[in-house]
Amino acid sequence: MARWIFTAMVVALLAGCQAASQKVSKEEAYKRWYHARSNVLCGLASEYLKVGQVDNAAKAAKESLALEKDNSDARTLLGRAYIEQGEYDSAGSELQQVCQARPQSSEACYLLGVAQEKAGKFEQALASYRQAAVLDPQSLETVIAIGEVLVQMGKVEEAQVEVEARIEDAGNNPGLYELAGRLAMMRGAYDKAQKYYQSARALDYKNPSYLEALGRAQLLGGQYGKAAESFTRLAEIPEYKTQAWVQTSLGSALLGMKRAPAAREAFSRAAELEPNNAAAWLGIAKASLAMADGRRALLNAKEVLKLDSTNVEAGIVLGYALISQGQADQAIRVLEPLAAANSTSGTISACWARPTPSAARRTRRHSATAWP
Repeated sequence: MARWIFTAMVVALLAGCQAASQKVSKEEAYKRWYHARSNVLCGLASEYLKVGQVDNAAKAAKESLALEKDNSDARTLLGRAYIEQGEYDSAGSELQQVCQARPQSSEACYLLGVAQEKAGKFEQALASYRQAAVLDPQSLETVIAIGEVLVQMGKVEEAQVEVEARIEDAGNNPGLYELAGRLAMMRGAYDKAQKYYQSARALDYKNPSYLEALGRAQLLGGQYGKAAESFTRLAEIPEYKTQAWVQTSLGSALLGMKRAPAAREAFSRAAELEPNNAAAWLGIAKASLAMADGRRALLNAKEVLKLDSTNVEAGIVLGYALISQGQADQAIRVLEPLAAANSTSGTISACWARPTPSAARRTRRHSATAWP
């Protein structure tokens, strides 16, 4: 009897173990299935992001996390989707969890910095970017991000130090050269800016924004011939043909080269594109004055003042034009208030003194070089 009872107990125990084993196997099977399904949805979210279907990407990432809450890849993708949707705080929350789960992930730190930067949390963004740089010292995108944040924080000099320290490593990355050029422009180092923009353009010749930036640096740096060449090329690009500022920039470069007739043509094209563009009409007035066409300069300067009554340059040009037309007294009435309102301007103070008739004639003769 006892033997029978013992045998029954062994059978029952074995049956229980088998049932428990079957239960564990079933749970593991479900876990594997959830894991596989989560990864499939994660891959789907990644593909949606690649083609710009952000809402679908976010939905797939959320479904992936519902199946496997510790799927950091899915959480990273959700963070990226939130950034694209402008949900920066939500993105930051998701990516912060990824950073905690994967403290060695430079990607997670970088994306967290992006979310924080977009949310205007510059100090936090800078810390995240710097951590990403520590984890991946070779990443130039992180260097660019650090520089951009420092600029937004008003730390231009520090940004320039950071960027120029890595400029020799720029290699085939035009973005780093572009940022270095922009920082140089902000500090008035136009020669240095030209060098950086030329490097960026050499690496990505088809990107017109680098030619645009190069032209601006050349113009501000007084390299008028080179600037005229750059803006002429820019004007040949379809998306720039109808932009008035390209023609006003070209006109300014040509005026700097003492090519007043060609400059007036460029400014006139700008005025045709944008009839209310004060800079275009001012350029026409300045070019006309340089061509000793005082009558037209006078009319165009008045046109500028109709569009912008506070335009000091237009007032000065009008004063010169009046002098060239022998209307010295009227010129004084125009220039005297400008001199009073801008007492620190040597240009205004020098040109408003009452001229004698002979002085007015001399002014007219040398007006082409006196202005601009």
